[in-house]
Amino acid sequence: MSTAVVQACCSDNLKDKRPLSVQLPLNHKSLVDAAAKKYKAVSKQSHAYHGLSGQEIFEEIGLEDLVDAFVVFAGKGGWKGALRLQEEALIARSKSNVKPSQGALLQEGLVPSVFPWLLREGPAPSSIQSGQREQIAKSLRAVPAELHGLLPLLTDTHNHMAGYGRTSRKEFNRQLGAIEDGAIMHAKEYCVVTVEPEDWEFSRSWSRLLGAQKVSLRPAIGIHPQCASDVRPEGVIWLEQMREILEAVPGALVGEIGLDRNAHFKPFFESHQQAVFLDQLRLAAEFHRPVSVHCVKADAAMVEVLKKEISDGRRLPPTICMHSFAGSIETANVIIRAVEGAKADRCRVFFGFNAWTNLYKKDIARLVIGLMEGPLGASRFIVESDWNPADFAFPGSDKRDIDKILLWGVAELAEILGMDPKSMAELTAANTRLFLEPLSTAAPISAGSGYPEVDHDAAFYSLTPALQQMGLVHDELPRLPEDPSSSWGASSSSELSSMGPESSYT
Repeated sequence: MSTAVVQACCSDNLKDKRPLSVQLPLNHKSLVDAAAKKYKAVSKQSHAYHGLSGQEIFEEIGLEDLVDAFVVFAGKGGWKGALRLQEEALIARSKSNVKPSQGALLQEGLVPSVFPWLLREGPAPSSIQSGQREQIAKSLRAVPAELHGLLPLLTDTHNHMAGYGRTSRKEFNRQLGAIEDGAIMHAKEYCVVTVEPEDWEFSRSWSRLLGAQKVSLRPAIGIHPQCASDVRPEGVIWLEQMREILEAVPGALVGEIGLDRNAHFKPFFESHQQAVFLDQLRLAAEFHRPVSVHCVKADAAMVEVLKKEISDGRRLPPTICMHSFAGSIETANVIIRAVEGAKADRCRVFFGFNAWTNLYKKDIARLVIGLMEGPLGASRFIVESDWNPADFAFPGSDKRDIDKILLWGVAELAEILGMDPKSMAELTAANTRLFLEPLSTAAPISAGSGYPEVDHDAAFYSLTPALQQMGLVHDELPRLPEDPSSSWGASSSSELSSMGPESSYT
């Protein structure tokens, strides 16, 4: 029987390479059988790896594959160095496969490194324990290396990476140092939303070094409409607790708050959700905080709440993001008219997009293009992941997948609008600055006093030269009229009745 001699060693001593006579063909069984005679630590349960690529050897390999190479044997736990070698090979291969038309990012220095996690193929839909498995799987497929360098431009404006329950939140807080050092994820900033009062105390740590670290974490404080039945609508305890947290954490948004008429939550829509949402909306206005709003099958009710606040002479929060908005362009326009048509202390409306909720919808292009064509349309797009451990339940699920969702969100928006991903990333980065800008002047607003001077129109128009270079705006941009009775004024009851299907995530 023919034999071959290969160089071999054990994973605990890579320098001690020895010639090993192996019967052909070369495969896992023949390699392990030969190594077991030479090394006491090798058994039938041992793993065999290619020493240069890190690939584990299962099936037959050619002798030519081991020229100038060697085999590494490891016990049941495997060889930890194999993963590092595999990642290095992925990076080298992905860089060599960058198309000339896509190489500008590399040439401009926007890809200082490639992130191996993003090159991994995502889970199969069948392995995901969620009714939204198809869109989740699509959003977690491998991201081309030429897009990785866009991450430092991006802010995830809405995610649940801290998880649910005390155990999950404690574990998340233990990882803060590694996250802030950029060892886990690589976007500029992540806004971590809360859903119930139990979350809030843990969130105090999330903005401890806001802006001072490589990666920033920013908390959003709120009661999710699906959790509204857990608090007393007329209660003052949770409201005072929220007030105290906002006072203590000036960099915090308000969110996730809103309305949800899905069947499971409809029974407490009127008894709890509406009152809890209204109290939080007013607190956000008082503290001059941006708001992340959840609205599912409740668009008309949402518009009515916002309109009544304005008609009663109350201020709205300075900026509102309709998180993962999946309604029609008609509904979006009604919301914009209702909020931005008010003459005094106008609020600015943004729309959050991500790859696995609204951008997965078949008719999403109509909403995206419709927003772009509307007044100040280019300023309305921001990106988010809405990552949460409940929906992303599958073997190997990891919060590092958030970065995949962000990049695919940018790529899909860019494709719909006919832009290149870099320009889209720059646009959403500029819009995110506008959305979060009120936090630079956040302070409680006393009764009868005005907001700090933050001119959102001027801030957007300061971006005009850059946007014109991208081909996103013309020399004369449409401004929102000051007169709420104009054609871009407050929404009418007929508009409310013709808004189209209520927004839904699924």
